[in-house]
Amino acid sequence: MEWIMRTDLKEHMSYATLSNLRKYHPTWKLIAADNAPFIISFLYKEFIMTNLRAIPESLLISHLEHHMEDIPHIRDNNKSAKDYLVEWSDDASGWLRRFYPRDDDEVHYDLTFSSEKSVEWLSSLKQSSFIGTESRLIMVFDLLHQIVSGTQTNPLLKLMELENKKADIEKEIDLVKKGEMKYLEDTQVKERFLQATSMAREILSDFRAVEQNFRLLNRNMREKIAKWDKSKGELVGDYFSEQNDIYCSDQGKSFNAFFEFIMSEDARFDFENTIKDIKQLDSLQGIVERSGIDSVVYDWLDGSKHVWRNIEIMSEQLRRYVDDNYMEEERRINQIIKNIEIKALELKNEKLKHTFFEVDELYPTIKLIYDRKLFTPPTKVEFINKELSYGKSEASVEELYAYVYVDKLKLIENIKNTLIENSSISLGEIIENHPLECGLTELLTYLSIDDDVFEFEMKENEYEFIELGIYEGKNSRVKIPKCIYVKRESVDE
Repeated sequence: MEWIMRTDLKEHMSYATLSNLRKYHPTWKLIAADNAPFIISFLYKEFIMTNLRAIPESLLISHLEHHMEDIPHIRDNNKSAKDYLVEWSDDASGWLRRFYPRDDDEVHYDLTFSSEKSVEWLSSLKQSSFIGTESRLIMVFDLLHQIVSGTQTNPLLKLMELENKKADIEKEIDLVKKGEMKYLEDTQVKERFLQATSMAREILSDFRAVEQNFRLLNRNMREKIAKWDKSKGELVGDYFSEQNDIYCSDQGKSFNAFFEFIMSEDARFDFENTIKDIKQLDSLQGIVERSGIDSVVYDWLDGSKHVWRNIEIMSEQLRRYVDDNYMEEERRINQIIKNIEIKALELKNEKLKHTFFEVDELYPTIKLIYDRKLFTPPTKVEFINKELSYGKSEASVEELYAYVYVDKLKLIENIKNTLIENSSISLGEIIENHPLECGLTELLTYLSIDDDVFEFEMKENEYEFIELGIYEGKNSRVKIPKCIYVKRESVDE
């Protein structure tokens, strides 16, 4: 296995392969471009820093125009911002993906996996004031131990391993009882946290790689549909075979396992509690907030959503092809029937000299003995003359009183009272002063309020967390776009 890996790497690093990569690979072409600093700095600011996966063309053009103002001599070639975006997204460059989202008629852009690899490589060139090796060394040993433990088939060795772990845990418990607790030093804490944030960013980059594989499968399927002249069953079989290859690959299995884990409510709850505990550490004050790791779970979910959306698009494309073929066949049959009717009308008044065709029956009539139904006597309906009496319901009436009523006028008063001293205020600040009493129902009522005194605005690129209270013994909250209530006087001014 090691020899195969070395051989593959040797072929990859050969002169011919590297020359081909230098000429055609988008990552290398981007780094070697004349305007690479201008391009990469803009892509990093718009896509990597904000972690956005789809930016409208009008907004991206506006941001690029502002970015070009800070770049000297960039307008000497008389190219507009839109010209640059079109150039970066064509097949010759492949640094941006240009597409139309579902239910939207405006072009959107997303960063390609190749461009993200360029940004990652340039980021790695930054001279770091802190290079931690202990945490990575421990991670290497842990991974190797996991491999050995996960592939152990001998029950005796497995029990011996578990007994050793049990002894280590009991030894640590005894030390804690004696007050001899081991603590991580500040350097060790920072090293492990920086390693965790680095791996979290790498996971986001992996999403684009998986998504690109499914997009390539989608493109190949469209090309096959355009050229296909065989049966629909063979095309569907080829599609599911290629899709299954991706699912069964190491990358596909790893992605499915990751998605199942991150969708677990227990995993997300554990992650949020862990981040809360980390924020309390003095050695990481300010570092956690700047890293953005507290919202990385939602970034992971958003990235995986794009992967599943590509799978959904491919399924719709295949279904549309099958439906189109079905409709085409139906139109052909209807046209044949129509031609027969037209021909029959033409021959209606003509007298045929001889019989040219005879049909006794359209199909043979076969009557079997067992097809005859046995005689069944009719059922007699008996009417019972009996007086009806009123009974008592055994159903619970608690559901009738479980209806949650939200006083909308009270919520409007909460907003107005808060806007007396402020020209605008966010929904989160209002709820801090007036906590939710009816949970999600009350929150949705806030979002549907409209009044003559104030105006409701929603910031799509900014988010805030709203505490819903205790639900089933757990503290619940939701993440929503930031909502602002503004006095209409302030809006008019």
